[in-house]
Amino acid sequence: MKKSLSTLILISLISLFMLPAIIPVMAQGDPIISDLDELDALVEKIVNWFSGFVLIVAVLFILVAAWTFLTAGGNPESVAKARQMLIYALIGIAVAVLAWGMVDLITNVLTP
Repeated sequence: MKKSLSTLILISLISLFMLPAIIPVMAQGDPIISDLDELDALVEKIVNWFSGFVLIVAVLFILVAAWTFLTAGGNPESVAKARQMLIYALIGIAVAVLAWGMVDLITNVLTP
């Protein structure tokens, strides 16, 4: 129950941060996507918002992990918790950087 609630909250937050990228396209009254260049621009905006959000959260996790390291006082459980948080933050940064790279890779593959 707790895991599904946290997943729902995460999806809601991600959707909330993607709205500014989607609303201007929908507000024009024209079809949302009329050619491949507009699709590319929309996907790039969404990925940039998502990657930016992931990077911000990862930096916050690094700061919290550093604080946990500093206040652990030699407690092995706190040190292990801080180490796990740092690993997850680094994975988050890697995902954000790979997302930016994947947009360019897919664009180069699909465009003639």
